[in-house]
Amino acid sequence: MRIAGSKSNEIGLWWGKIKRSNREKKLHKGAYRTESGRSQMSTACKAKGRFKTTDLIISGDFEGELITSELLTTTENSVIQGRVVVHDAVIGGRLYGEILAKGQLTLLSSAIVEGSIACEALQIDLGASFDGVCFTSDPKVRLLKHT
Repeated sequence: MRIAGSKSNEIGLWWGKIKRSNREKKLHKGAYRTESGRSQMSTACKAKGRFKTTDLIISGDFEGELITSELLTTTENSVIQGRVVVHDAVIGGRLYGEILAKGQLTLLSSAIVEGSIACEALQIDLGASFDGVCFTSDPKVRLLKHT
C-alpha cells in the first residue's frame, strides 16, 4: 500500500489530511472513524491496495480493490480505479473499473463511470456519465447476497 499527501501535523498513514479531534476514534495504524461511524478518506489522500470497511466516504484517489459491507459514498473530487464491491453506493466522482452492488447504486449528476456495473437497482441522475456494461440481474450480485 502506498500513501501520499500527508503532513507531519496531520494523520496521514491511510487517510490523508484528517485532523485529530475528540470526535474521532482511533481504529488502527492511522485509520480513524468519526463519531457517526463512517470512515473517511480526504481529497489530499492517494492510496493503492486492498481496503475493506463497513461504511466509507471517499474524496481522494484510490487504486485497487475496495470492499464495503454497508454504504460507499464518493464525492465529485474522488477518483477510483479498480474493483469495488459494496452493499449500496452513491457515486459522485470518477470510477474506472468494475462495481458490484448487492443493493442500490446511485450515480449523481457529477459522476463519471467507465467499466462494468452489476447491481440490484440502479439510479442515474441527469448529467451523470456512464460508458460500459450494466447488469441488474447478474448472478454475481445474487452470489454476493449470500456472503
